[in-house]
Amino acid sequence: MEHTVPQILNQKRNFTTNFISATQPIVSTIPMIDLTAFQRDVLIVLYGNQGSHGLAIKDDLEEYYRKEINHGHLYPNLDTLADKGLIDKQQEDHRTNSYSITRRGYRDLSARKEWEWDYLDEKVKP
Repeated sequence: MEHTVPQILNQKRNFTTNFISATQPIVSTIPMIDLTAFQRDVLIVLYGNQGSHGLAIKDDLEEYYRKEINHGHLYPNLDTLADKGLIDKQQEDHRTNSYSITRRGYRDLSARKEWEWDYLDEKVKP
C-alpha cells in the first residue's frame, strides 16, 4: 500500500477527529506523534495492566528492555502522559500512585497501532 505523506496525515487526522468527543480538547490531530517511543511503551504496558503501580510498570519495562529503568526516567514520563490526558494518575497513599489508560489514551494507542499495521507486511500480522 503506497501513500504520500499528505494522504497519510489526512487519513490520520480524519480518524482521530471522528473518535474524539466534542467536549475533549484536541491536543494533536495525529495520535501520539509528540510522544517518545518510551512513552508509547508505557501506554502499551498500561493497556495490558490497568491500575498498575509505578514499580509494576517499571518491572514490565525492565523485562522488555532488559535493562534497569531509572525512577528519574519513568516517573516524569508518567506525569507527562497524565498531563496529556492519556493516563489517569490516582494517589493511593502518600507514596503510592496507580496509573491507568484513559479513553483518549486507548483511542490514540489504537489509532497508532492501526497506522503501524498499515505498513507492516502481511507476514508479520497476527
